[in-house]
Amino acid sequence: MKRIAIMLAVVLVASCSLKKKSVDTSVVKVDSAAVTATSKAKVERLVDTTMTTTGRVVVTEVEFATDSTAGAIESVFFGVNGVEVAGIAGRPIRSIKQHTFESIQERKGESQESEESEESKQSASVQREVSRESKVLAPAPDPYRWRYIFYLALIGCGVVLYAKRTPVIGWLRRMLAGLIKR
Repeated sequence: MKRIAIMLAVVLVASCSLKKKSVDTSVVKVDSAAVTATSKAKVERLVDTTMTTTGRVVVTEVEFATDSTAGAIESVFFGVNGVEVAGIAGRPIRSIKQHTFESIQERKGESQESEESEESKQSASVQREVSRESKVLAPAPDPYRWRYIFYLALIGCGVVLYAKRTPVIGWLRRMLAGLIKR
């Protein structure tokens, strides 16, 4: 009898073990970004190269007398403003004529420069992230566990009644006998 009870206890303990579910989650996340920047520049330069030249030419014409009595022309001084009469020595002056010529020359010109530049920059980045997560989840309780407990208790009562059958049978006879007499 003891053997049956021990075997029953071993079977009950072995059948009541909980299985735990293990969940292993692995996530690989890859982010990539590419950036392209392009800048263009166009520069035009226009330079006015007009040249203006001004000039002044003074022509002084001095006419001397052709008298044979006079001597040779010794010196003539030309200053900034023309002939200096005080500096003439020698023959007498018949006439002095001055002609002034002014000229303005203008040469039109243009210079054009053009420059284009393009600059391009590229950058790329790749980021990889691996995350791993392990969880042990407890299972949901069995919905029929109370039914199993009730049946095991009923079997346990049956075993106890079988083991102690003589006093129990006597007690049952007395109870039933009381019901029958009434």
